[in-house]
Parts: sequence; structure tokens; C-alpha cells
Amino acid sequence: MNAWNTIKLPARQHTPFAVLKNLLRREIAEHKGMIVKTPIVIGVVCAVLMLLGLIGGAIAGNQLFELSQEARNAQTMTPEVAAGVFQQISGHYAYIGTILALVMPIMVFVYCVHTLYDERRTRSDLFWKSLPVGDTHVIASKALTALVVIPAVYTAVFVVLAYATMACFAIVAAFLGWNVAPVLLSWGVLAPLSVLAVLPVYALWALPAVGYLLWVSAFAKSKPLLVALLIPLGLVAAVGVIDAFPHTNMSFAYDLVGRVLYSVVPFSWGEFNSANPLSAWTSVASPQMIAGVVLGGALLYATVRIRQKQDDQTL
Repeated sequence: MNAWNTIKLPARQHTPFAVLKNLLRREIAEHKGMIVKTPIVIGVVCAVLMLLGLIGGAIAGNQLFELSQEARNAQTMTPEVAAGVFQQISGHYAYIGTILALVMPIMVFVYCVHTLYDERRTRSDLFWKSLPVGDTHVIASKALTALVVIPAVYTAVFVVLAYATMACFAIVAAFLGWNVAPVLLSWGVLAPLSVLAVLPVYALWALPAVGYLLWVSAFAKSKPLLVALLIPLGLVAAVGVIDAFPHTNMSFAYDLVGRVLYSVVPFSWGEFNSANPLSAWTSVASPQMIAGVVLGGALLYATVRIRQKQDDQTL
């Protein structure tokens, strides 16, 4: 008997959690440029430009902070002055966060709308169907990649660059004869980490958009991006016709249809208060959030059913 036929893999390698973990690793490996390299490159470029601006300003003799002279002349820095100084420091790394927050939804959108379509186009879905991997696990891994992995990577890049920004400010300010370490230690130690509190909120809020885009990617025969844009536009037009009748109010329908596109944008559920990041959780119990979660779950279920019924035909 062939020795290879007697080898049995440990049972834990076949558990749903282990299968899902391996599928997530596969998604990250196949889309490393989009998930990992892109935010790192954007962050590094922004950080270098900001550092060059700080160094150039210091060499030119410009004031690093608007409140620097006031703070330097004070015997003890008042809480108001310290808060103003840190607000100026945090404003610089907030620019980096804004750029990352604008790029991330584009990456999520492109990833979701092409991932299942590309597998059918390249016939790689036939390989995965030949393995003991359920379609539910495959769709779940792609949804988690869009809802958790990509936001987590972009957030991690932002947090690292935020602390790097504060360190650069402290070094440049030291050359100007002002120690900003007390301000950073008292005000800025945990400030960049506040965005971590809203990651679960983002996952729930973006669920309908991710479910919709994966659903389109599962059945689109060609040009999935165009299909993903035309369907909501058609629904909006239909809702507009109904809304034209007297005594009708379709504002909730407009919002729900729009959610399948714009909810991948961070903080689109409302304003973000870095001083109290947990305030974002107040939107979790809102009707818009609950309806979106139900819609997203239904679309993911429909995506699984479509993948299960697909035959061996290619596009």
C-alpha cells in the first residue's frame, strides 16, 4: 500500500475555522498589492512629503506651530494651549488618514465586484469546487476580506504613520528649542488608536454594499463594474417614479438603495468624534443599520446560492 494513502491530516485542519483562515490567507496572498502594498506606499509617500515640509519649514525659520511662541513664553503650559498644539499636530496625520480613507473604499469596491467574476473568467472556481471547501466558506472569506481585513490593514498603516508623524514633530520641534513631548504624552498617546473602535461599526455599515457587489460579481457575464453601477441607478429611477405620486415618501428607499454603493466609505454613517470614538456605536441600533445588515445578509445568501448552481461553463 502506498504510504501516502495512510497519512491522515489532523482533524483541526478541517474545521470550519481552519478552512476559513486558510481561505483568508489565500485572498491576502492573491491580492497583496491591493490589500497591503497600496496603503503602505500611499502612507510612506504622504509621510515623506510631510517630513520634507517640516524640515523645510524649520530650515526656513518658519514657526512650526502657530501657538509655539505663546506656549514658549508661558511659565506653565495651560491645558487650553496644550490642546491647541496637539490639535495642530493631529491635523497633519489626519490628512494622511483622509487620503487612506478615500483610497480604501475604492479598493473594497474593485475587489468585491471583480473577485468572483475573475474566478469564473479564469476557471479557477473549478479548482476550488473540486476541493472539500464549501461555497459558503468561499463567500464568507471574501466578505470578511472586504469588511475586516482591508479596513484593518489600512487602519494599521494609519496608526503607525500617526505615531511616526508625532515623533517627527517632536524631533523637529526640539531643534527649534521647544519640547512637545509633554503635550504628546498627555494628549496623543491613545488618540490614533481611537479609530480601532469604529472598525466593527464599519463592518456592519458596509455589509449591504459588500453583499451587493459580491452578488453582482457572482452572476455578471461581462463588465461587472458597469452592471454594479447600473442596477442602483435603475432602482433609484423606479423609486423616483413611485415617489412622484402624491402622499408617498420614499426617502427610506432612496437611502437603502444608495447604501449598496456609498456605505463602503468610512464614516458615511455620520461624523466621527475622536475624543469619544464609542459614540459611533449609537448608530448600530438605528433602523438604517438594521435594514442594511438584513439586506447584506440576504445578498450574501443569494451569492452563495448562485455559486452553488453555477455549472462548469465559463464566461
